Amino acid sequence: MDEALASYQTALSRGALDAVIQASGHVELGNIALARGQYQEARQLLSTSLAGYEAIRNRWGTVIALDGLGTLACKEGDTTAAEAVLRRALDLALAARGKWLALNVIATLALVRARQGVPLRAVELLARVETHPSTEHSTRTRRIAPLLQELRASLPAAEFNAAFERGRQLELSAAFE
Repeated sequence: MDEALASYQTALSRGALDAVIQASGHVELGNIALARGQYQEARQLLSTSLAGYEAIRNRWGTVIALDGLGTLACKEGDTTAAEAVLRRALDLALAARGKWLALNVIATLALVRARQGVPLRAVELLARVETHPSTEHSTRTRRIAPLLQELRASLPAAEFNAAFERGRQLELSAAFE
């Protein structure tokens, strides 16, 4: 992670005139800070990234920055704020026909639902993301698998399996229902 941090810092220093490089560097540094539990720094970096992406009207980057801010709010225990940010992110992703973006947002929403005490809905959301062909490998291994394992251990097998089967058929646009 330290090597990634140094790489993004170097990219930022060299890309001062490129708005996409700046916003991308800030979002990645924000994700590193988030992973390290440095929430104040993560908020500042992700917010800067969001502002940058919005200024250049870059929809995919806006979704990525919002997803990061939603994750941050959830980790800080503010699931209401997380849900609002993620709703905006999902709307943008679906409008852009960015399925892989929408799937990442839904994976984050599953974490929010789990932390809100709605584990069966979290399983349904994770099942949709896990079984969708557009889901990235890193999303499966870093975000979906650990949360599915946590939920599988906390729920009766029959309830978990039923929720997983329901989720496989879930429409992406119905994630907030």
